[in-house]
Amino acid sequence: NPDRAAPGGEAVALVDLMPGRYLILDPVHPTRRTYAEVVPSDATVASRDNPTADVTVELFEMDFTIPATVPAGRQLWQVTNTGAALHEIAIMPVPDGATKEQVIAAHGAALAGQPLPADLASSWPDVTGADLLNALTVVDGVGASSPGAIVWAQFDLEPGTYAAVCYVPSGETTHLMEGMVKVFTVTADGTPPSTV
Repeated sequence: NPDRAAPGGEAVALVDLMPGRYLILDPVHPTRRTYAEVVPSDATVASRDNPTADVTVELFEMDFTIPATVPAGRQLWQVTNTGAALHEIAIMPVPDGATKEQVIAAHGAALAGQPLPADLASSWPDVTGADLLNALTVVDGVGASSPGAIVWAQFDLEPGTYAAVCYVPSGETTHLMEGMVKVFTVTADGTPPSTV
């Protein structure tokens, strides 16, 4: 499922569903839900090739495989959960030079309603608590996907530094706080993706 889009943007995705019953819900507002059933067709359907992805991403236990650099602009991402648990990818801008540890520390401070640690204060937004959570804005992503699920999502990122994070709950914390964070760069010059 496509996740949040940048303000004023739209989320577009292609999801490959097997026959069965599905619950469709908004995890932020669980009362907003409906059911759908995907049924096999008696009609012969021509075999179709998967779309050609510009960027390929894998989600698995507490990490991502994602290119170190991605070109700016509209891209088709193939996001595959190769792990054994639910995972998602939420994309947010972070300051240039940010590290995985700093992204985790900033989120930890925001969730605890605390100011940023002193070593982050010079480069991260000068806000605390709920304001810090709002500053950690997700601009794109793919919502929680089951193991083995593949989603083709259209992303349209501006040049800059970004973090891919997973907010799926894990006990009393989230996968992000357990280290599921990857920092990457979106380039303006159309450079093809480079691997990590």
